[in-house]
Parts: sequence; structure tokens; C-alpha cells
Amino acid sequence: MKGKQGFIIEEYSKWIAPYRDAADRLLIRIHTLNDAYRRNSSDYPIHNVQSRMKKEESIKEKLVRKGFEPSLENAKEYLSDIAGIRIICYFEEDVYLMVQQLKRQKDMLLLREKDYIAHPKKNGYQSYHLVFGFPVYGIDDMEYYPVEVQIRTLTMDLWASMEHRVVYKSRHVETQERQEKAKEAFQQFGIELSGLERSMHRLVVPYSEEESGQVEEKREEREEERRESQREAAKRTITKSKVVLRENDREHNRRNEEKITENHMENHIQNNIEKNAAKDLEKSLETNSKDSTDKHLTERGENRIGNIFSKHNKGNAVLYSK
Repeated sequence: MKGKQGFIIEEYSKWIAPYRDAADRLLIRIHTLNDAYRRNSSDYPIHNVQSRMKKEESIKEKLVRKGFEPSLENAKEYLSDIAGIRIICYFEEDVYLMVQQLKRQKDMLLLREKDYIAHPKKNGYQSYHLVFGFPVYGIDDMEYYPVEVQIRTLTMDLWASMEHRVVYKSRHVETQERQEKAKEAFQQFGIELSGLERSMHRLVVPYSEEESGQVEEKREEREEERRESQREAAKRTITKSKVVLRENDREHNRRNEEKITENHMENHIQNNIEKNAAKDLEKSLETNSKDSTDKHLTERGENRIGNIFSKHNKGNAVLYSK
């Protein structure tokens, strides 16, 4: 029996099982960490946890997008987000706390790490992404299976959800101008949400003056990293634009050169045609002139011969008359 996108459903169900096992076991550890914080203090980092397993249709679509044949073997080889967990925290500091706690667990392999909080994506997206290899034990063996973990704050999650709904989902129906306005609006929206989260954090967390200074210092360091990342992204955009302009100029010059060459060839061909036509006309005139001259000479020669014969015949007539 085949699924909608060509995978065999029974084969997929069996194939996905260890990914589900890895995600379930990692979820237990995450909830255990949060429960420990709840027992020890009223300040716990996690608001909620979400998880999902990638469906076979999504697996196929992503493999095709990446240029691979849509098979389960390629999915295991090239995809690291088949099992996914999203941790929603209250504040930015909670995100980094959870990152530290998860990276301390030595039996998991850290396969990939991207800090989109310190270095936001071009559209303003912020989150902390980790891919862990989680050990899954079978009857006779053990194998690591990847689980992608995204950690973000409530405001970051709100931004991502709204951006996905307003900008990403409507990209096929909105005009380019409206899409650009929406992107600019969401970048400003992200800045405002970040400021709001920071203000709430000051109200909720009772830091001492020294601790408050340390927190603010760390926040400023991350803010500076964000600004530097944005500056670098802007430089790359400008450089890319310059490259595109240079390529366009080269293409324009190339086309002009081709057009000039084409015009030159056309003129050359036209000149040759005109020269050949002139030569043909001159030759034709010469031929006609020669034919006319030959005809005139022939006629003169025939007249002269006729006169000679006429005189000769008159002479004979005189002799016969005598």
C-alpha cells in the first residue's frame, strides 16, 4: 500500500519509530528539568513544549526541494529535522539557560547549533536551534537519531507565528510592494516585542543591583552581536547588489557589442550585395555594349560584302553583254 507521495505506509511507520523514540525520551528530560526548577523556586524557564514528527508528504517535498530522490534512505541521510521539539520560554535569559542545561547532557551528541537570537535571520526571525543525536537502543545495537530542538521566547514565537501567517502564507497572492511593506513592518514589530519582553523581565525577576547589571551587560553584548550581524547582513546585501549591477552592466555591454557586431555584419553583407549588384550591372552593360558593337560590325561587314558582290555581278554583266 502506497501513501499519497509514493512512500509505503507500513515501511514509513516502521522507519519513523526510532525517531519518535528519540524525541519522546528527550521530551522526558526537558520536562524533568523544568519540574526541577519548579520544585526549587517559583522562577521556572519553560512556558510550554511542543513536538512533531515530519509527515511522509513533508519529507518528500523537502527532499525534492533539496534536489534528492524522495526515498526514506535519502531522508535518513540528508534530513535532520524529522523529529522536532520546540521549547517556548518566558524570557531570553531562559532560552540560554535551557541551551546550557541540554548541552550538559553528555550522552547526547551536539550535531548542529545556530543562534538566531544573537544573529537573527534577514527577515527578523529569532530562535536558538540545536540538533542533538539521541541514543536509541535496540535488541542488539545502539544508534543515534537526530532531534531538532528550537528554543525561543513567547514574544519570538508570537512574531514567528504572525510572520508565517501574514507574510509567508500570503506570498503567492500579495503584490511585491505589499510584501515588502509587510516585511518592513514585521522587522519593526520584532524590535518592539523585544523591548516589551525586556521591560517585563525587569518587573518580574527580582535581581540585586549587581545581578541586574550583569544581566544588562549580557543583554547588551547580545544586542551588539545582533547589530553587528545586521550590519554584516546589510554589507552582504549591498555587495550582492553591486555584483548584480556589475553583472547587469556586463550583460548590457555584451548585448550592445553583439548588436554592434550584428549591425556591422548586416552593413558588410549589404555593401557586398550592392558591390556585387554594381559589378553585375557593369558586366551586363559591357556585354550589351559588346553585343551591339559586334552586331553593328557584322551588319557593316555584310553590307560591304554585298557591295562587292554587286559590283562583281555588274562587271560580269558587262562582259557577257560584249
